Amino acid sequence: MRTKVAREAAPKPSFDRGAAREQREAMILDEAIRFFADVGFAGQTRELARRLGLTQPALYKYFQSKEELIEKVYQRVFISRWKSEWERMLTEPAVPLKDKLERFYLDYARIVVEHNFIRITMQAALAGDRLTSRYVTQVGERIVPRVCHAVREAAGLPPIADGELSARELQTVWDLQGAIIYLAVRHHIYGFAPLEPLETSVRGIVATFIAGAPQVFGELARVDAGETVRKARTGRKSGSSLSK
Repeated sequence: MRTKVAREAAPKPSFDRGAAREQREAMILDEAIRFFADVGFAGQTRELARRLGLTQPALYKYFQSKEELIEKVYQRVFISRWKSEWERMLTEPAVPLKDKLERFYLDYARIVVEHNFIRITMQAALAGDRLTSRYVTQVGERIVPRVCHAVREAAGLPPIADGELSARELQTVWDLQGAIIYLAVRHHIYGFAPLEPLETSVRGIVATFIAGAPQVFGELARVDAGETVRKARTGRKSGSSLSK
């Protein structure tokens, strides 16, 4: 039976006018993240200022425009949480595929399966804002290819450049990414309680992926190799016909 969870009420912000300017900016940014996560990027800065107990002109003394504030939200929610060690985890030599993926996705899930992160992600995407596409592009360039290469290595396939990865290989890994993100969507967008602890879910998703992905990659490589041979033979036959 599915249990729907009540949304947690956001803590009432307390704007300390006596704090240092840097601290006051951080207070505004914290509330802006909660505000945009709740109402989306169409939310008015006038309402945000009201939540903080400020006037709109006072708010703009700290951030010159709504666009500047949204960019600061992006930096805090997405960029500041990105870990450079993730890429090293996925490329560490002599580490079994299961260990690589579990280590990475357990850490990654703790970042993305979070209320403000996933709601900001969805709100930005629905509003047509580039925040989400910028982040997804980063995942596509720095994470997805590395997972592909790790799977290829586990399948005993030769190393290739990122640009040589097939669409099917890339899509297979994006499906894995999607399964992790769905944990956040189910809880923080749909409002359903988790079926099991996050770590258990992540390990299960990774185990399911590993059970099939190396075999799929191997089959793709055999199909590609067969297609290459077929084209080579067809080319030789054509050349032979032309020489007669």
